Order: sequence, then C-alpha cells, then structure tokens
Amino acid sequence: MRAYRLRQPLLASLFDSMLAPSLVSALDADAPSSVLEERAPGVFEFVLFTEKTCQLWLRELHAFEHHCARTNTKPTRPNSMNAYGVVLSELSLQYAMDDLLARCVRPLATAVLATHHAATLDHQHAFVVDYAVGGDRSLDLHVDDSEVTLNVCLGWEFEGAAVRFEGVRCEDHRADPSDASERFEWTPQPGSALLHAGANRHCVTELRDGRRTNLIVWARSAKHRRAHDSPHSAPMPACRRCG
Repeated sequence: MRAYRLRQPLLASLFDSMLAPSLVSALDADAPSSVLEERAPGVFEFVLFTEKTCQLWLRELHAFEHHCARTNTKPTRPNSMNAYGVVLSELSLQYAMDDLLARCVRPLATAVLATHHAATLDHQHAFVVDYAVGGDRSLDLHVDDSEVTLNVCLGWEFEGAAVRFEGVRCEDHRADPSDASERFEWTPQPGSALLHAGANRHCVTELRDGRRTNLIVWARSAKHRRAHDSPHSAPMPACRRCG
C-alpha cells in the first residue's frame, strides 16, 4: 500500500466536538452509564458521533477507495470474515482509534461490562466493514477476537443488514441455542453505536438493498491475555449454560 494522506485531517485526532453532546456530558460527569440503553443482556446502545462526524468518515473512506483504484493497490481486509472494508491503520488512524478507546470505550465498558476486563482495555484493532449489493451482504454467526467490541454505524441508506445477537457462550457451549431474553436484532442508524462483549455471539442478516458502512473497534486487554498465555485471543468466558 502506497502512503496515504488523510483528506479529512480532523479525523487524525478525536475531538469532543465529534461526539454526541450527551455522551460528552456523561463522560465529563463521570456518569458514562447514563447514556447507555441495555437492549439485551450485555448489549448497550448509545449515540456516539454527530451527523457531521459521520459525513467526515464517509468522505474519507470514499477518498481512500479512489486512492486504491488510482494506485492499483488493495487494502488489507479487516478480518477473515469480511471481503470488503479496511483496517484503519492503513489510513493512519491508529492514534485516533487509541483516543477513542481511552476517551469512550474503556470508561463506558468499565461501567457496564466490568467482568469482561474492561478496566484493563489497552489496545485495539479498528476497521471499517462495508455491506453492499455486489459485495459483502451478510455475516455468519461468530464471536469477536476482543474483550469488548464497539460497533458504530457511519451510513448510508440500506434495507436489511441488521446485527442479530444470540448471547454469550463459553467454548463448550458455543453451539447451544439462545433463549428469547438473549436475542436482539439491531437496525443501525448513522451515528448510533453498540457496545457488547466480544464473546456475545452475533451475525449480520442479509442486506436487501443499499449500502451500510460501520466502524468496528475490537478492544483488547493485554493484561488479561498475558495471564492466559494467549498472544492472540483470550479464553471465552463462562456462560449461563455453565451454571
């Protein structure tokens, strides 16, 4: 990948003006849980970005697509599941994502997902996923390689491509069915976000029309992973089936 220069330099840092005012107020008041709505056990929705911030992101991603086409280069895809999207370090946005982890993800997660090692979240893998006709249209049931995941909808207009949750499971019970209290289907709206444990099983339903672009941050704890001698992924937590 040839060196890429940001077209929207504001994105190189995280400013409070980019965040929803309600979120800034809650964080400054040391009351992060006040903006979180629990939609299902361990799945929390809130507004993260302003509309202007979402537009900045979309313009930057559009410019990056043109850069790749013009230089005949292919971006690194975000993971083994998505064929489209990009790892944000290729846009020189790793430091901004570190800021997002420290300013938003860690305090929010510490308030509501403490058992998932939220207080020690110290590094991240951030990327954008893109669902569109002719590209990725769905995603199978899976868990994330994270202690906590942030999922933010940036845009556009679309039908389908909801995120469906099936509950937290350990390795021994990963294939067990969910019950009604665990199931939740999120229809993303630009600017809105979800915070959940990486171990919460989820999938993306079929995109029927349009295009959906989301920012994903896999937040990780080096302390937790070192304690389990696992350089890549920590053991799955216990689940309600274990009790």
